[in-house]
Amino acid sequence: MYFQPHNHEFWYRARANVHTMAYDIWADDWVRHSPRFELLFEEYRVLKHTPCGVQLEVDFERRFVNRSWNKRFAAPTKEEAVEDLRHRTRRRNEILTAQLRDTEIILENLNARVQFQPNTEGRVSSDHQSLH
Repeated sequence: MYFQPHNHEFWYRARANVHTMAYDIWADDWVRHSPRFELLFEEYRVLKHTPCGVQLEVDFERRFVNRSWNKRFAAPTKEEAVEDLRHRTRRRNEILTAQLRDTEIILENLNARVQFQPNTEGRVSSDHQSLH
């Protein structure tokens, strides 16, 4: 059941970048331009197959990846790697959207409710006010 791959088999992890700045050598400065999307694939050599998954070489170390994991580090095909990236990016968007909502609530409350008063020690303290 365990075997070493005979050929150079690889699994893939997709990564995406969006570039909105570029260096203009004529202006000797960074300039903003329209967003440019870049899709990259990192290749990881398969060291060994197991009944549940594979062992990959990642940064000169072994890393196990289970074939049935929903969140896996790498995928056997580039198409699956893109689908995994899509899931990671959706989850990242959910987290960042929630963090943005939190920061907007904090700013609203700071702008509307918090009044600062100097205390006797020269430091600034705020009146504690609840959000309700």
